[in-house]
Amino acid sequence: MIKLPSFKARDLIKAMVGLGFTPVRAKGFHIFYRDADGGTTVAPSRAGEDIGGGLLRNILDYVQLTLYEFSGLT
Repeated sequence: MIKLPSFKARDLIKAMVGLGFTPVRAKGFHIFYRDADGGTTVAPSRAGEDIGGGLLRNILDYVQLTLYEFSGLT
C-alpha cells in the first residue's frame, strides 16, 4: 500500500468545495459537508494542521477520488 503524503486541512477544504460539496454545519473543529446525492462526510477544519493518512484515504474513498486526482485539485 502506498504511503500517503501529508496534506493540510485547508487543501482538503478547498478540494471538497471544488468537487461540489457544500458545508452544512460545523461542530468544534470539524465541518460536515453534503454532496449533491445527499451523502455527508466530515473533515477537520484546523487550516494549518496536517490530515492523517488514514483519514485522508477514507475521505478520498468516499468522494471516489484517487490521490493523483486530489493532488490536481489542491
